[in-house]
Amino acid sequence: MDLQHYKKNIYIAGKIDPADIQSLVDDYGFSAIVNNRVDDEEEGQPKSTTIATACKDSGVEYYYLPMRDRQDITAEAVTTRDELLKNHQEKNILFFCRTGGRSEALLNH
Repeated sequence: MDLQHYKKNIYIAGKIDPADIQSLVDDYGFSAIVNNRVDDEEEGQPKSTTIATACKDSGVEYYYLPMRDRQDITAEAVTTRDELLKNHQEKNILFFCRTGGRSEALLNH
């Protein structure tokens, strides 16, 4: 997994495995994980519900804001992003997709 510090308390990653979530929470103190991947994007990809369960088991909030591409940023996704960033100002938050590109586009939008 390629984890990048975006700015302040915000991190971006490419695909993550549900088995990595507890260590991500332990190592980085994430209070929320935001999934920007569409289910079934590629073979073998964990379903959003599987990641949600791993997040719940690790005590971290989970949000599913899927985008098929960088142009697929809805007004709802931007509003949710803004609320997440406001509510998690003092804690680390992770946005991820397959490579990190869509997550970065959402953050830059």
